[in-house]
Amino acid sequence: MKHTPGPWKRLGRYIRAPYGERIATLNYIKGESNGRLIASAPQLLEALQMIAQVSQTNRHLAVNMNFISQTTRAAIKAAEEG
Repeated sequence: MKHTPGPWKRLGRYIRAPYGERIATLNYIKGESNGRLIASAPQLLEALQMIAQVSQTNRHLAVNMNFISQTTRAAIKAAEEG
């Protein structure tokens, strides 16, 4: 089963997909950080998939590290700051 494509956004009690589709309803929110972490799940998954792919094909590692680093930092920022 595939997940709903991102980016997801937290809007109040809801996590929504790009076209407004409701992904989750947050009935109990323990701080803003949990909502941001849930909403950033597709971006975090993409960063991890990219790292896994590059680690399998090490010959282009130097070229791709800057892009991977930027993508990973953006995913972490989304999880931490929204």
